[in-house]
Amino acid sequence: MLLEKAKEEIVSRISEITKMDAEVISKSIAITSNPDYGNLESRISFDLAKRDRKNPAIVAKEIADSFGKGKLVSSAEAKGPYVNFFLSHDYFRKSVKKSVEKPKQKKKKAIVEFPSVNPNKPWHIGHLRNALLGNSISNLLSFNGYSVEKADYIDDLGLQVAQSLWYYRSFPFPENEKFDLFVGKQYVEASKMLEANDKEIRSILEGMEKGEVKDAEPFVEKVLASQNVTGFDYGIYHDYMMFESTIVHELLPKGISMLKENGALRLESEGKNLGCWVLALGDEFKGQLETDKILIRSDGTTTYTGKDIIFHLWKFGIFEKEIRFKKLFDQPNGVVCYRSHKTGDSFPFGKADLVVNIIGVEQTHPQNIVKYAIRKLGYDSQADHYIHVAYGMVKLPEGKFSGRAGTWVGFSADDLMNEGMEKAEERMKEASLADRKRLVNAAIKYSFLKVGASKEVTFEWERALSMEGDSGPYLLYSFVRAMKILEKSTAKESFKSYNQDEKNLIFKMSQFSEAVESASKQYEPCIVANYLLELASMFHTYYAKHKVVGSPEEGERRAIVKSFANIMETGLGLLGIETLGEM
Repeated sequence: MLLEKAKEEIVSRISEITKMDAEVISKSIAITSNPDYGNLESRISFDLAKRDRKNPAIVAKEIADSFGKGKLVSSAEAKGPYVNFFLSHDYFRKSVKKSVEKPKQKKKKAIVEFPSVNPNKPWHIGHLRNALLGNSISNLLSFNGYSVEKADYIDDLGLQVAQSLWYYRSFPFPENEKFDLFVGKQYVEASKMLEANDKEIRSILEGMEKGEVKDAEPFVEKVLASQNVTGFDYGIYHDYMMFESTIVHELLPKGISMLKENGALRLESEGKNLGCWVLALGDEFKGQLETDKILIRSDGTTTYTGKDIIFHLWKFGIFEKEIRFKKLFDQPNGVVCYRSHKTGDSFPFGKADLVVNIIGVEQTHPQNIVKYAIRKLGYDSQADHYIHVAYGMVKLPEGKFSGRAGTWVGFSADDLMNEGMEKAEERMKEASLADRKRLVNAAIKYSFLKVGASKEVTFEWERALSMEGDSGPYLLYSFVRAMKILEKSTAKESFKSYNQDEKNLIFKMSQFSEAVESASKQYEPCIVANYLLELASMFHTYYAKHKVVGSPEEGERRAIVKSFANIMETGLGLLGIETLGEM
């Protein structure tokens, strides 16, 4: 990345002048808050002042006076105790010519798991946030060189599925209703009838666990197909879905043996956990309710956390056990989504270098236990690369909602899309249906992704669809505006000279790759979202002040606008937002 190379040039030169450690110098460099003071600054003079017992301002001046001129840095200037650096014309020229720099392929695989919705309800807006985070993080990792597998965990053996299947058998399905929505509504009704029908439901559950309930599999697959129609509306796709039944029937036996043989588990011979196999938790769990975590109950069944640990041993390829997959459904992006199945074919899924799970913040404790178990088994590197992206809930101005209580009705991802399409029709009467959907997607995705993952989101249509800034439509408009300028401009691109406003805009554009890398490392799409907002705002200010088409500097300005459009399209794509040709 060009910005990184400029920083390396500064570090190398300061190191030569001061004999200070390069890593210390590197940490002292930051982007200036005031472009009048240059592009980059260093506060290394504070460290040197302590070492040499000098005034920091004097040290800063000595560095600036000795710095000279480099390829990417034209000059250095002391401003009090800070050393400010001005980038060269060559830096700005190269930034415009190569606006988007993709890192080299890492030859590493990442598995990103999301949104893991139980197959007995539609996606509500909380599930949607999970899916949008998972999709964007997958895009970021892919951009930064990873081969990414988008996975989904399907709890096809849960009590909730047994309850819904029992109710589905008892009551007819209205063909004109979306299947996951129907099942979700029926589950709310079924939950009111549990006590009276508990024995029958428990019998279904036991049969499902043994693989003896023949209509369970098609029921679950039908719900998944319906749920993923919603996902397709938001551009969410997967490579495969791992069914819990696969983990129980094919992974558990070998996984449990490995845990026992490794000494990670302890068989309790007395007390409340008599007959259970438990994982003794370490010092990092002190003060929490659990000191031991039951992974295998006294009746021989495995807890959810136990299954999750074994699933992740498979994800990392820690134990060799082939899982077969068969086609589940086709997706609009042309990629087939597979599901784990004993009659399927071999696929090179799993064996990841990095595992990222998008799971609610309330699941932090069990996620920490999974990571701890992997480390206790002796796989420190894998534990270091086990990432839990904890996300906060989504609220509407009306307040919170609950899938179990059924108050998600009116708060589903489908409801959100339908309401958005109605609003888009009012605003874009002449636009195609596809363009309206792109606008709605931009409004929703930006609103959800501009906020740090762990924070709550309150979604409001008025703000989401605003054209006044801090919205997806505002970013789309900045791209459309740039493309219209390029359509009208016939000048040949040139890179001769830039005024200060152009340098400021170009320098901001040159920070794109750094923003993407930071977002990828921190698993925070909000870093890209906020960067794009700042860049779009600078661009709007620039073209309002400086004429492009027909100006003497049209060649230089056309190149800048083209670079901006390229960055915006790429950045929006990383958020899962498609651009528009007209607005």
